[in-house]
Amino acid sequence: MKMDMRAIAALTAALCLSTANAQQDDGSRRPVMNDPAPLISFTTVFGVGETPSDLFQTEALVVIFATGQTVDEVIRLQGVLAPLAAAGLPAMVVDVDCFTSRHDARDRWEEAGLILPLRFDSGALAERYDVFGVPFVVMRDGDGILRYRGGTGRSAKDKEAFKWLGQEMLFNKRPSVQALPAGDPSLNHYPKCSGVRR
Repeated sequence: MKMDMRAIAALTAALCLSTANAQQDDGSRRPVMNDPAPLISFTTVFGVGETPSDLFQTEALVVIFATGQTVDEVIRLQGVLAPLAAAGLPAMVVDVDCFTSRHDARDRWEEAGLILPLRFDSGALAERYDVFGVPFVVMRDGDGILRYRGGTGRSAKDKEAFKWLGQEMLFNKRPSVQALPAGDPSLNHYPKCSGVRR
């Protein structure tokens, strides 16, 4: 009986430890589709750290990784995403062009007509999501599960498919596509970003 109790205690401890490890996200875990999305954190224009829960009341979220070079494309995207935000699928833009100051970047986005919330990344978030070009989109559902990770497409057919992704998410359907090409795969900034953003 004592052996059984020791075995139960050891098993309980192991389960607790594995749960703690599963919940820990040190940034080394690469995103896996249909698994819990890696943690999202970013900074405001003043350099203050935030998470989506500071902005939104839902786990469902669309994050657009972008740079000043892709302003026009993102402004077009917000026309698709803004109505979804009103229906419960909020969207935000994370600027990953860390060689432009936050204040200069904010001014550029505001002049272009961005109405979605704008935040900034020092490179860690883009690395965590393995961003391979911009604009790049991550979608997670209301349970925090990663449902889409990819570009917005280059062809007219791809862009049409992207338009329907948010609608599918709103109706709790798994997206019909889980990845589209990024608009410009050459704009892969995060390896150069660490510690540069000011």
